Amino acid sequence: MKKYKEKAEQRLQADLIDPKNLINSKWETIEYDEITADFFIEKWYRKLFFWREKNLSPIATLRINQIFQEFDHLGFLQEAWTLKEDFMDAMDNLDMNEIDRIRDDCLNSEHYRIKQFWRTIKRWYNWIKWFCEHSTPNFKFTNAYTEWVNNLCKVAKRQSHWFKLKDMYIRKLTAKFCHKNLQIYT
Repeated sequence: MKKYKEKAEQRLQADLIDPKNLINSKWETIEYDEITADFFIEKWYRKLFFWREKNLSPIATLRINQIFQEFDHLGFLQEAWTLKEDFMDAMDNLDMNEIDRIRDDCLNSEHYRIKQFWRTIKRWYNWIKWFCEHSTPNFKFTNAYTEWVNNLCKVAKRQSHWFKLKDMYIRKLTAKFCHKNLQIYT
C-alpha cells in the first residue's frame, strides 16, 4: 500500500500548481477555495475519481491532491486511484501481465473495496483476456453496435405512442432497420 501512496504522490505532484495563479479557459483568474469535508461530500469533487488522470485539468489535479492530503490519512484513496489508473493503462496497452500484477496487488490490499475490485477482475478475467488477445492498438472491440441497435429500438418505442400490438412494434423495428441500412449503403 505504501508503494501506491508514493506512486500517486509522484504522479500527481509532477505538475505543481500554485492555487493563486489559476486561470480558466477565458484567461480569468479563479479564486481557489479550500475543500472542507462537508464541501467535498456535497460537491462534484467525488466524480473526479472517475476521470482519467490524463483528462484532468490543472484545477482538478490540484483538487485531487488536496483530497489525498487532507482526507486520505490511511492512503486507501491513493491506492485505489493508482490501481484504477494502472488498470486503465494496462487495458489501453492490452498488457495481460500488468493486469495479472494488478489483480495480485488487489488481493493483497487491506481495504475491502479494493478486494471487491479484485473479485470484479476475477469474475471478468476470461473476457478481459479475450479482449486483450483479440484487440490490436488500432482496433479494439466495443459494444457500440449493440448500443446503437438498443437506442434505435428505444427511439422507435418512444415514437410509437404506445403500440397496442406487439406485432406492430416488430414491424416498425424491421422497417426502421431496413431504412437505416439503406441510408448507410447509399
